[in-house]
Amino acid sequence: MNFDEVNDALFVAGLVASPAELHGLLCGVICGGQNLERAHLCRLAGLLLDAEPDEIEPLGDTLVMLYEQAVGQIRKGGFVFHPLLPADDTAIDQRIVALGEWCQGYLFGLGQSGLDRDAGLAAEIAEVLRDMAAISQVGIDDGADDDEMSYMELVEYVRVAVLLVAAELDNSGEPDQSALH
Repeated sequence: MNFDEVNDALFVAGLVASPAELHGLLCGVICGGQNLERAHLCRLAGLLLDAEPDEIEPLGDTLVMLYEQAVGQIRKGGFVFHPLLPADDTAIDQRIVALGEWCQGYLFGLGQSGLDRDAGLAAEIAEVLRDMAAISQVGIDDGADDDEMSYMELVEYVRVAVLLVAAELDNSGEPDQSALH
């Protein structure tokens, strides 16, 4: 699924939300070690979007597909994971905002996964999470020439950071091969 497809599904469901933030949420719970079923996905999306379960249900199939896509990318290994962000031809300011929203959703998802702030995270992981919090607050430099390059560097950092967090927090030793039904 791409950004526009998720955005369209949110619109059809009558939900005002960021596809990036929703994807970040799903990636956060995956990195936190959660294996979710449809009902739990809907509850989490409802928490994020401040919506009732019946408002989220029309989004259910999209949530399941987006979740399965994210599980496949994160747990597969290698570097196939990419945060769900607007296409490169979208205005840079919109892409930067979406990256910040993605990081907000990711941190929310990690929190919802039961990750304890005092769990004794490795220093490297704690630093990555602080960086993600800073990226979630990123702003625009009023059309600075280096916005595009800075954005691309931040996206690459987030991409690698998510894989690092997932590897560090994965206690199973085996990639998850389960499918969501």
